[in-house]
Amino acid sequence: MHDLIVAQPAAAAETLPALIDAAVKALAAAKCAAEVMTARDMAASAYDAAARLARLKRAGEELVANARHAQAAALEIETQAQMRLAAEYAAGQTRGEIGTRGRGRSAGKLSAADVGLERYELFRAKLILDAEAREPGIVHRILAAALAQGQEPSKVLLRRALPAAAGRHRSRKAAAAASTPAAVVRCRAAVRKAIQRQCNGMSEAELLVLFGELDAELRRLKAAAIAAAAKANAAH
Repeated sequence: MHDLIVAQPAAAAETLPALIDAAVKALAAAKCAAEVMTARDMAASAYDAAARLARLKRAGEELVANARHAQAAALEIETQAQMRLAAEYAAGQTRGEIGTRGRGRSAGKLSAADVGLERYELFRAKLILDAEAREPGIVHRILAAALAQGQEPSKVLLRRALPAAAGRHRSRKAAAAASTPAAVVRCRAAVRKAIQRQCNGMSEAELLVLFGELDAELRRLKAAAIAAAAKANAAH
């Protein structure tokens, strides 16, 4: 593929959509970590090919633009695969199949490498997983913004943009917390402590009953508060 890119850029560009489509289908059909790894590697190969094509000095503007769009699509698929592997890693730890830090091998359990992730890849995948949980579609938006601004949708750009997005999210949370009335903050803390005390020693079935009753009580209190606010507004 590398030789084709150098010798015939246009022909190489025509093969990229097929490579990306194959990676998409492979990831959609993946049923286990090994199959997800295969899809990830296919997307990574397409990303590398698109990146090399976009950097060719003799490539025209249209070819570079198409290559960058293919690069962004391939990177998005690769990150989706990485997130699936990271989620499987976390689920494996919950099930006790994968050891926690420092205890994996000694206990005869699987490690990050066994599910296709190096430690640094696992860390990055978790960052993406957390970012997507906070703001669904954040990876797509970052890559789309890079394309719109004429930037290369690279892995480096994505790694730098995600912490910045997390910082904005924390700032919004801090602003929301600062605007919360002190009485609400005190009440929330007191309620949380009371619930935690009562939950100690309760069985799972008892907890489910308790949380169901708490949910019903909160709905009742919310309805009463809405009715009271409406009544007060009507009086004014």
